[in-house]
Amino acid sequence: MREQDRMRLLVCDAVDTMSRMSDKVLADTAKGIHEHMEEVFLAAEGREVEDVVTSTLVVALAILKPCLEQMLAQTSDRQYRGRRKQEVMCYNEDDESI
Repeated sequence: MREQDRMRLLVCDAVDTMSRMSDKVLADTAKGIHEHMEEVFLAAEGREVEDVVTSTLVVALAILKPCLEQMLAQTSDRQYRGRRKQEVMCYNEDDESI
């Protein structure tokens, strides 16, 4: 198994495991992750800090993108609001040309 696949499975399994935790356990886990990441940042030197920050952001964005898409897909009346917003924008454009 490639290192890339191991990292992907590790992160996905961690998120899946956390989704089954109670709120208190999840909060305690998040606190532990926060504290450990602080230690990692403080222990890093030079360009290693940038590498750790970059990798953290890449992973966070990879997790957030499908979450955002899922939340948008489940939002009630999303299409209605989208059409309504377009109608308002077109209406405002017509007003400016008068």
